[in-house]
Amino acid sequence: MIYDTLLSTSLASSRIPAFLQHFILAKKVEGRSPRTLEWYHESIGDFVTFCKANGLDPSPTEIRPIHVRAWLANLQDRGLGKATINNRFRALSSLISWCIGEEIINDSPLKNIRTPSVGKTLIPVFTPDHVRALLYLCPPNTWWGARDRAIILTLLHTGVRLSELCGLGLRDVDFDQEEIKVNGKGSKERKVYLAKEAQHAIIGWLRHRNDNCESLFVSRHGVSLTPDAVKQVFHDLGKRAGIKGVRCSAHTFRHTFAVNFLKAGGSVRHLQEIMGHTSMKPLEVYLRTVSADDAIEVHRQIRPFRDWRLE
Repeated sequence: MIYDTLLSTSLASSRIPAFLQHFILAKKVEGRSPRTLEWYHESIGDFVTFCKANGLDPSPTEIRPIHVRAWLANLQDRGLGKATINNRFRALSSLISWCIGEEIINDSPLKNIRTPSVGKTLIPVFTPDHVRALLYLCPPNTWWGARDRAIILTLLHTGVRLSELCGLGLRDVDFDQEEIKVNGKGSKERKVYLAKEAQHAIIGWLRHRNDNCESLFVSRHGVSLTPDAVKQVFHDLGKRAGIKGVRCSAHTFRHTFAVNFLKAGGSVRHLQEIMGHTSMKPLEVYLRTVSADDAIEVHRQIRPFRDWRLE
């Protein structure tokens, strides 16, 4: 765990500033996930490295707006994407907010710096042909085919995160109520509807099981399937299916679920609840994707210059 590592003797040195150790420890106590703590460490650590390389003091009491702007410019020069730069700035903002709350500093050096834009990139999603191609490679009469088919249809019909999928247990599936219990970020539980197609795929997968593991999805060795293992499954399936133009991943299934839920008339508020978001902000990109698709279809139907006879 990152917080255990940071508190170890080997890293409790000048290489890892004390303020960063204390900040991450505080966030750990607040219940942040190990992955989030890694994000804080990596993002703020990049700022610390930049400051030290340029003879600047990265301590919160010494940070000046010009230092932060120089760092952001450096991130751009290094070719980092807008989303990555935005993420790193938000991590630094969290540190500054914590420092103000702890009365380490009185004012924020970031108050006149606008949060870097992430742009308006449309999210690529799977098409029906993509999903059919993947399912074709997962014959339900085989152990591995039944498992991977169940994984695909569970992700497609629920929009759960990869970590949530791997955390599902056998007891979390309620076929009578047609739902699954998901343990989301911050250990927040929620229930998500499970469509018939996903239910049938899971039942087909369970018929192949002969192990004692309590997890819903397991490896050949009868142990819980890890996120890395699922990533490898999709990497191989995507390559064999010849899928182009979209990343074959669990997260793409999450995007696909969100976009198609909205297209089918679902509300953003309900989508927020289903996907386990504490804020509606992350859902704006899905609204933009849906609006863009709708605009194309309306444009196709209207054809404003059909009577111009230019050909």
